[in-house]
Amino acid sequence: MKYLKNYFYIFCILTLLFSCDNQQTDELMIEKRKLQDQNITFLEYSKLPKNSAPNLNKYFDETNNAKDYLPDWLSSKLYQIEDQSSVVVSYKYKQDRTGDLDNYRKPIITLRSEDYMQLWGGIPFVNTFTPSVSPMTKIPELLSSLSETSEGAVQLVEYNYSKDNAYIKPQNKIFYLKEDFNSANGSLSNLEWDNRTRNSTRRWIMRTYNNDSRALATANGVTEPEKTQLDTWLISHEIDLTQAIDPKLTFDLSLGYFSGDLFFSVYLTLAEDYDMNSWINPAKWVDISEHFDLPTTGPSGYGSLLNRGEFSLKEYAGKKIRVGFNISTTYELDNVKIQEVADQLVVSSSQKKYSLFKYENGKWEMDNGDKLYVLQPEDYNYLNVQYIDDEKASLLIPKILAKKIKTLEGNIKVVYKNTPQSSYADEFSFLNGSWTQISPLFVITKEDRYIYNESENNWNYKETIQ
Repeated sequence: MKYLKNYFYIFCILTLLFSCDNQQTDELMIEKRKLQDQNITFLEYSKLPKNSAPNLNKYFDETNNAKDYLPDWLSSKLYQIEDQSSVVVSYKYKQDRTGDLDNYRKPIITLRSEDYMQLWGGIPFVNTFTPSVSPMTKIPELLSSLSETSEGAVQLVEYNYSKDNAYIKPQNKIFYLKEDFNSANGSLSNLEWDNRTRNSTRRWIMRTYNNDSRALATANGVTEPEKTQLDTWLISHEIDLTQAIDPKLTFDLSLGYFSGDLFFSVYLTLAEDYDMNSWINPAKWVDISEHFDLPTTGPSGYGSLLNRGEFSLKEYAGKKIRVGFNISTTYELDNVKIQEVADQLVVSSSQKKYSLFKYENGKWEMDNGDKLYVLQPEDYNYLNVQYIDDEKASLLIPKILAKKIKTLEGNIKVVYKNTPQSSYADEFSFLNGSWTQISPLFVITKEDRYIYNESENNWNYKETIQ
């Protein structure tokens, strides 16, 4: 029996070896494929070396050429290929932008409240230009402070403009902050308020009752020890009191699900001292809670929203501030206002505009050339976009030119936002009855031919077809 068992083991081993040998022989006998300019579209940029430029950008360029990456990729994708086989690979390629077009690729300057105040010559002012305080004359004053200027430099500027001059509106009710939360979504994430919590998942949310929305923060259902660590804040956006005289802060508040360790606090800080990337240190804020009639007892369910008084922010007039609300139990907050009644410089209406300025002969001037068009807010609205990606400019901008300019002899340069904060430009011409981009497209499709070398077991770049 012992010998039979040994023979059985030997038989199994020989069978396995014979099977493996046959498998290798079968593989060697597989007929290799002959490829003759097989067309391949390269889309797998994610398969390129991690954090390489083509991996991140999803295109190749002169510095990061396709022929430095595609041979390895072809080897990983194609097997059993006959010697001297060829493939044609198409891919995205970013072209160099010649001439002065690259001068237009830069951050947009958006005017701030302090800029308008400076250009209006101090208080009173409005956050807009008018015929008497013209952007054509005032914005160059602002641009003259730029540290880097060279002949031919260009700058796109975003600002407000009113076609009518400003006037004094006596004893006007001025709102520096007016928040009723009626436009908020469920998480308040669409508001410009900072909604933060440190040791809990509980944040401020929106609650609607009888068609009235309010901000709600609650510790109801929170268990120990999380309840004792609850630290939840709702902090306003920047509030500009630059022209204020004696503004008042008011708000409505209700208390519900009463517990003995509740608190509600109201804080103020200068906007310049607020760092949204660091946790809030109450010691650096001014606690103004004592100036309001804050509830200290309440029902087991939701209470009623009541106005809790007002506090004068006179000492903050001329400054920018933020208001913060901090809670540890269930509170509803609504109708947060900072307001006053005073004479106010106003305009009937204003709208956002974009203008291009150019540095020539040692000074900045608005560029109003008839061979230049700067896309305006109504153009982006018409296209239903906030900005125009460089790759889509050749498709979208002709729609605007056909609507606004119709026809034009020669070329026109179009300046547009290619990201929410940056500008760019392309040239177009009216050819054969339609507008066509004549400047180099930002990204084109290129085709390269590669030849397989069996002895080296790799693919070699042969030529660029187009």
